Amino acid sequence: IAFLKALRPYYLDKKNGYLFVHAGIDPESKDLERQVKKGTVYWIRDKFILSKKRLPYKVVFGHTPFFEPFVKKDKIGLDCGIYRTGYINLMRIDGRNFEIFKL
Repeated sequence: IAFLKALRPYYLDKKNGYLFVHAGIDPESKDLERQVKKGTVYWIRDKFILSKKRLPYKVVFGHTPFFEPFVKKDKIGLDCGIYRTGYINLMRIDGRNFEIFKL
């Protein structure tokens, strides 16, 4: 349990430009820790997904299911609703390159 309590609610890979988070981030806020405290990283949907604002990282997220992986310049949505589709998306990352597999 101590291990789980010590986990961060996101992982930032500055070297390769990825931010891994549950639901997304508020494109209007630069303060990631504040978004964690407010719960934004766990619950945001449309404001993040529909935003045209360029994000500082390629944000890899779940929480909102898509029939196919959602891939934009700065967003990658991997949730495919396994509970209803029976499929899961996996992502292999090699530096700034990535590949998505549907199993």
